[in-house]
Amino acid sequence: MIEQLINRFNQGGIFMWFILAVSLVATFFSIERYLTLKFRYSINGKQLFGEVKKFILANDWTRALETCRQYSTIPLAQILGAGVANADRSIGEVETAMESEALFYTPKITDKINYLSVLANVSTLLGLLGTISGLIAAFSAAGGDSALAATREEALAGGIGVAMTTTAFGLIV
Repeated sequence: MIEQLINRFNQGGIFMWFILAVSLVATFFSIERYLTLKFRYSINGKQLFGEVKKFILANDWTRALETCRQYSTIPLAQILGAGVANADRSIGEVETAMESEALFYTPKITDKINYLSVLANVSTLLGLLGTISGLIAAFSAAGGDSALAATREEALAGGIGVAMTTTAFGLIV
């Protein structure tokens, strides 16, 4: 089965390598974002909120704020901390403080996510480019001066095979 996949990959022509490269870059960005979100920014939100809520209900605003601030690299804790730090102000000011903190952390959380959509479009377009390349080869073979009809048919089928293979791989990526 692996041998068939390798043969199919090789049938796709040069654009298969470009699509594979795009696929590897997209995989790298996906893994990097997963690891960052899972290990760098992850926290049990229910537990954090429970701790903060316990201090707020006891009117111990200092400990509530300290609980949030001890997680200095966790966006959720810092956003909640901004709300707690401004709790003595109006609701609008609390919301503004939390939104401001959220706007600070949003680019850090969504960093490199936009690249994934660009890479998806690039792989689709490379697949289309491979399709056009294969169809050009197929039509060139069909209209060629080849004396043997069997050779012409094989070249036509090969060109169509390249076209369909690169299209499929580009869409899969």
